Amino acid sequence: MYLVFQDIVGTPPKYVERKKGTKSIEFRTYRLLFFKFYHDHFYDINLKGDLVRKIPDLLSRWLTEISLAFWFMGDGSKDKSGYLLHTENLTLHYNKLLQQILGKKFGLEVSIHTDSKNNKSFYRLYIAKNSVEKFNQLVTPYIVPSCRYKLHGQSSDTKDLLEF
Repeated sequence: MYLVFQDIVGTPPKYVERKKGTKSIEFRTYRLLFFKFYHDHFYDINLKGDLVRKIPDLLSRWLTEISLAFWFMGDGSKDKSGYLLHTENLTLHYNKLLQQILGKKFGLEVSIHTDSKNNKSFYRLYIAKNSVEKFNQLVTPYIVPSCRYKLHGQSSDTKDLLEF
């Protein structure tokens, strides 16, 4: 992702330790006007005045194998027999919309898993075992070596993730 945006990034990627000891790599792009188009399509203001995520109507046209791979590398994980796309910040309505898009556009069998915490429900998408091979065919050509550990049947490249 950094290589795609490196011309509009102020600082190189860095390791960040998150809650519960997980680590991430992050970088920040400059605030540029052309990003407003995407911001306006993926975020809305609710009645309380809070910024909330949404799924744009055009997503079914925008979502490609490449963008699915980037989505998975950033917010996906391997489950025992399938894959999870972590969509916990989206409402059930938007999870259902994504489920339909992934089914129609890519022929993937996707279900919605629910978790609860503090009397609030959270949702994520589960790509079923019988869709693993198809999912792998769609995204593997675009998965960087350091993220191949997320795929069933793939090995990981253990090189330093910050080599750019």
